[in-house]
Amino acid sequence: MSKDSSKKENIFKYLNKPILFLTLFFAIGGSFLILDASSISSVLTYGFDTPYYYFIRQIIFIGLALVASFVVIKFFPTKTYKGVSVLLILFFLGALLVAYLKNKLFSSNVNVVTLSLFGGVFQPAEFLKVFLYIFVASLIDQFLDRCLPVEDGVL
Repeated sequence: MSKDSSKKENIFKYLNKPILFLTLFFAIGGSFLILDASSISSVLTYGFDTPYYYFIRQIIFIGLALVASFVVIKFFPTKTYKGVSVLLILFFLGALLVAYLKNKLFSSNVNVVTLSLFGGVFQPAEFLKVFLYIFVASLIDQFLDRCLPVEDGVL
């Protein structure tokens, strides 16, 4: 084996595999629930050609999220997550405030807090939740590192 191949870092080595497989299991299971709930309305109400429109869309987004998560794991060290998550939390709190004010100032009797950006509509609160989870997870990790020191690889 050459030195280059021995230095290659395996992203799966420290990955919590049970959580990954449970997440995929629940995401794909949720896609089947979406299929059950929206198959009739996708054809009758929205006029799509197939009852599988939302199911296929959900599976595509799960695949994209899986690829994006592996890119993040490979190229961004976990120690940077806390700092980045704080900045993104502040950004999406600001976006949520802008969406709320836009809704209150320019809409009447509509309680949807969304923003239009780059031709798409998104809800800042959904992104905010993700980064709050990351921030809290980094705080828990930091707390556990202080409380449970690891010596020689054994707790």
